[in-house]
Amino acid sequence: MKRKMILAGAFSLATFIGAVLPGTYAMNTVVAAEQAVKTEGHVTISSINEKAPEYNVQINYPQFQGLKDQAFQESINQSIKDWVNQKKTEIVDGALEYPSPQGAAYQLFMDVTERQSGNFISAVMTTYQYTGGANGNETVSSYNVLNKAEGKSFTLPEVVKDIDQLNNLIQKEFQKHEDVYGATALNYPGVREDQPFALTDDALIVYFSEYEVAPGSVGANSVSIPRDEIALIDELADQKSNINASEKATVTVPVKKSDQGKTLISVRELAEALDMNITWNQELRRVYLEEAGASYEIVPSVPIYQVNGISMRDIEQPVFIDGHVFVHTDFLTDALDAKVSSSTADHISITR
Repeated sequence: MKRKMILAGAFSLATFIGAVLPGTYAMNTVVAAEQAVKTEGHVTISSINEKAPEYNVQINYPQFQGLKDQAFQESINQSIKDWVNQKKTEIVDGALEYPSPQGAAYQLFMDVTERQSGNFISAVMTTYQYTGGANGNETVSSYNVLNKAEGKSFTLPEVVKDIDQLNNLIQKEFQKHEDVYGATALNYPGVREDQPFALTDDALIVYFSEYEVAPGSVGANSVSIPRDEIALIDELADQKSNINASEKATVTVPVKKSDQGKTLISVRELAEALDMNITWNQELRRVYLEEAGASYEIVPSVPIYQVNGISMRDIEQPVFIDGHVFVHTDFLTDALDAKVSSSTADHISITR
């Protein structure tokens, strides 16, 4: 199984931040709203939006639902609320007490992605804060719970049998990209006790905040370790979603061949086949795809694409053909977690 290195930074938040950085507000009053945005599986994503001339707060945060242990659910949900409100208060109070010398509004953006493997549920939060100066800071945190009669939360060191094995696998990934990670590739100190992570049916994903293991230009990033390479504790080793092949959907889409003989898929035809919403931003020259629980951003001629706000690297770059954007099959396998097989000479089958 191919490991993925996920990089975020200039691409991952550029669109989101670019619309709200320095001095773009003409409001005289605070505009605030809080609501439940959407529900995915065992996670409800709630929203807080509050704007004033001095600050801009846009938060999506998780609340677990339908857990077997209601007392545990209430406790962890309250912990998340308390943490979110603390961050919001720090930004609002800081903006009012210590305004940016540049006159720019303070920023706090949070978003969440749910991952699940059997009864193990991960809610991964990406947080961007700007409090003046040239750049903000992007951090990652996670809440990981096992849904059982007596609910339990886990830290990363608690889910693996051998933490040294995990650290060695992570360092090997850094060494493959020494040009990105620099000294960390040679001397990785190991995961923290509170290192954010997520568990899927296929991989253990370890997340790193901006500046944690690489220069700020890299942004937040992550390493994905295939589950067949890492020993999980017995309590989690068998946690899988158990989706049978018969329960997965298969669609067929037409393809083209590049001059190098590589398979290319039209993003628009892909979106139609998979029932995704598709939007083209002419000014930024990028494509946005949306489906339940996930969003994707594709930038033609750049070998990076976003999945839920975190950018992936080391893919074949999307291309323009006759005014349409095409991607290679690695976008299907890496971003969409799909299986691809040949159907005919000019069609492929996609199963997910």
